[in-house]
This record gives sequence, structure tokens and C-alpha cells, in this order.
Amino acid sequence: RGTLAPMGVTLTQWGGGNVSVAVATPGVRSIWISRGGAIVGYLAGAPDFVNQPFLTLFPGGAIPDGTLLVVVTGS
Repeated sequence: RGTLAPMGVTLTQWGGGNVSVAVATPGVRSIWISRGGAIVGYLAGAPDFVNQPFLTLFPGGAIPDGTLLVVVTGS
């Protein structure tokens, strides 16, 4: 939901769906969430073990509607 900054950081509310959709958006480098005082990220194109903590929070990569995400974009 909303417009992502073409380069930089955007706080946005996710409309629901898989993390693969989020990182397939042109320019998206990573997405981050806060859970229990920890910041957990998903890096586009990173090996599975790097993104495992994120996928543990969202099994199968399914991010619920309304989840607040910090999205990092750039070239």
C-alpha cells in the first residue's frame, strides 16, 4: 500500500501475499519487520540461510495483510 521511495527507505503497510511478490517489485533490495524488539529482514537474492529467520516468522513466505514493513529500495 502506498508508494515506495525510488531510492531509500519506506515504511509501508503490506496488503498481504508472499514475500516473493514484495521483493519482485522493481528496485526492492530488502524488507524488514520488527518482532519482539528484534529487526528481521529478507534480502532479495540472498541464500536461503540468510533469509531463514524471516521465513521462520512467516512460514512459506506468507506475510499477512496489514503487516508493517520497512522496504529498502535502490539500484
